[in-house]
Amino acid sequence: RGRAGYLYALYANHGYSMHQIAQLFAVGYSSAATLGTYTSAIGDVGGHRRNCVAYGILYAGSCLLANSPAGLALAASRLLGGISYSILFTSFESWLIAEAEACELPRGQLTHIFAASSCVYAFSAVVAGIVGHVVVELSPPSAEGGHNRFAAPFNVAAPVLLLASFLCQVQWSERYGDRRTTPSASLLRSWRAIVAS
Repeated sequence: RGRAGYLYALYANHGYSMHQIAQLFAVGYSSAATLGTYTSAIGDVGGHRRNCVAYGILYAGSCLLANSPAGLALAASRLLGGISYSILFTSFESWLIAEAEACELPRGQLTHIFAASSCVYAFSAVVAGIVGHVVVELSPPSAEGGHNRFAAPFNVAAPVLLLASFLCQVQWSERYGDRRTTPSASLLRSWRAIVAS
């Protein structure tokens, strides 16, 4: 989360205009709304832990691609970032709910876990922002056509994301949604529920 505030500065420092930066942001939002939505539905059938592991790997790839000044690399970075963002806000919660059901955790305790996770999420966002700021301030000034100091928070985030993926893989059990369906059917059922509400 501490990286998000540096996206605009990163792109501007790479030499992109405001219009080009807006297009890069649009790639991220579009991928979150389309590919990310479908990817999240895959968790029901293919496993939520697998999606959580994929989150860290995809987002680490997004962070590392931010080092490149090439437009296609930055567009790929935003594409991966959009998919990852969707996974972050669907698969982790879905895994927790499925895990709570498998462990027969009372609903009241699950409510407390979600409340605590909101506080931890907010705290970690603040800490990540501070770390990102410190890393940028400690980085040498950007060089013409070379090093971009605003890539530093992304470079710090990549190994942390990979470590989180590793921990998910080795510490968590795989949990599924409705395995009797396809990702497309799961997505369609979700869409119908949204329209009906």
